[in-house]
Amino acid sequence: MKPELPDPFLKPDPIYILVASGFDEGDVIACLDPLRSAGALTVLVCPSTRRVRGEHGLSAEAGLTLEQAGALPLPRAIVIPGGGASADALWADPRAHALVLAVLRAGAVVGAFGASQAPLARLAMAQNAPGLVLQGEKAAADFVSELITRLSASAPGLTPPETPSQAPSH
Repeated sequence: MKPELPDPFLKPDPIYILVASGFDEGDVIACLDPLRSAGALTVLVCPSTRRVRGEHGLSAEAGLTLEQAGALPLPRAIVIPGGGASADALWADPRAHALVLAVLRAGAVVGAFGASQAPLARLAMAQNAPGLVLQGEKAAADFVSELITRLSASAPGLTPPETPSQAPSH
């Protein structure tokens, strides 16, 4: 029996991770496993082709292009990894800008790592958007934990991460 794969066209409320050439692979890896472990459907979204190369040479295959993502219902959240070239390409692309703006206006969560933080902060301030989550000086794991906690508070279906006081003792 063939396993059923997540399909962003069929499943509701995905979390889009926007990437372009030069994305920070470490940020993407730091997001994917915890978000998926929390029960989120994550979908990599890139500008125009489905294959994109990170700043350290790793390549990833996206589930959607920005054009496809823009034609679908809004996602539950968007996460934008760091990587200067990726951030520059995404913020220069009107489709990425429109998608992020629509999600912010809908009151959903948008989070950003590294080089993606400053442009997102300016956009969110102009929109008075409460759904903004920035990495700031936090470690990637702490940022993703905060993101999951925010998402689990605002939408059903995600399991918040355990806090040290909730973790089982050995």
